[in-house]
Amino acid sequence: MSDMDVNDLEIDGAPLIHERPKLREVDLHDTKYDSGFSSFGSMRSTDTRSVDSVDGAGFLHLKGVVTPSLELTDKFKDLSVVPEDKKVPEKYDSIERTFDSGIGNSISSQEAEADPASMQLAPDVFDLFQQDADGDSQLHIAIINLLTPIAMYIISRAPHPDWLNLPNNLLQTPLHLAVMTRMPEVVRMLMVAGADVDPRDNKGDTPLHIACREGYDEIVEILMDPVKHQETQLNKYKITYQKIPQDLESRNYNGQTCLHVAAEGTHLPCIRLLVKKGANSNAADGKSGRTALHYAAESGNRILLEFLLQNPKVSVHAKTYAGLTPIMLAVGRGFGDIVMRLRQSGAIIESIAGEESESDEDMS
Repeated sequence: MSDMDVNDLEIDGAPLIHERPKLREVDLHDTKYDSGFSSFGSMRSTDTRSVDSVDGAGFLHLKGVVTPSLELTDKFKDLSVVPEDKKVPEKYDSIERTFDSGIGNSISSQEAEADPASMQLAPDVFDLFQQDADGDSQLHIAIINLLTPIAMYIISRAPHPDWLNLPNNLLQTPLHLAVMTRMPEVVRMLMVAGADVDPRDNKGDTPLHIACREGYDEIVEILMDPVKHQETQLNKYKITYQKIPQDLESRNYNGQTCLHVAAEGTHLPCIRLLVKKGANSNAADGKSGRTALHYAAESGNRILLEFLLQNPKVSVHAKTYAGLTPIMLAVGRGFGDIVMRLRQSGAIIESIAGEESESDEDMS
């Protein structure tokens, strides 16, 4: 065991979770999306609703639901993901109007003179990134509806990376939604275009948290793959350097790292990728101080336990904030097989007896 390297962790040792999940189209019949739309939180693809109106942007308003109409898809049917020659739109020197950038700043035609990027923006660009009452832009909506070519086209029209980081009312950026809907091409294009890789939604989850919770290991791999210079050649602007892999010890508002949420779902390929990139195998969650091994022992998850114990860096002696080790939790739950396996790995069960004897003395 001591000679093992993290690269030697075997997923095949876990019979139920050893296959790499196949990339698939998201099935809206069994998946719920938490978008900026009040209705999308519980909407399913089988919903049938009557048309309320069609607005000027070509969107059907279905009694609180917004979905692309045929006009929208027809409008973009001949688009190429990357404009032919990457032409910059004509300058609008004579236009005396103020554009709302959607990021808290307004760009006037005079100010644009000092900023070449803003000076050459076509009015339709602002329409693409205009946010609705739920905070969703056309990019959010295209991603929610799994319209990959349209989403990639809109990304290519962004004049600055900040436009790709606009959060909706649930603080979800387009990258959050692209991960939720399992769209690897869109995820990578957003990263290459300079979108922040670790924004937080209203639950404190980063895109990597979401990918690990869902077990989307191919998305996890993309999110932790540094953007290469050659990938950015088609950008119209320079992007700011971001540390990738990002902070793997970052916790959501439930106190969990990406490793914790992956462990909860027994997503072994994701755990392996995280540990390979340097995630702390003994990271304690923020609420109780439990490690991933505590999760396995307390839930009786033998598959997760066996996988974690392959890593020599995993400590069987780690304690929660209450001073409980994994074996103490397993004993308390009555998981005899887990107790036996932890003892084989060096866990000391006597610590429980010592604690109990101290309690007896206190009582007397």
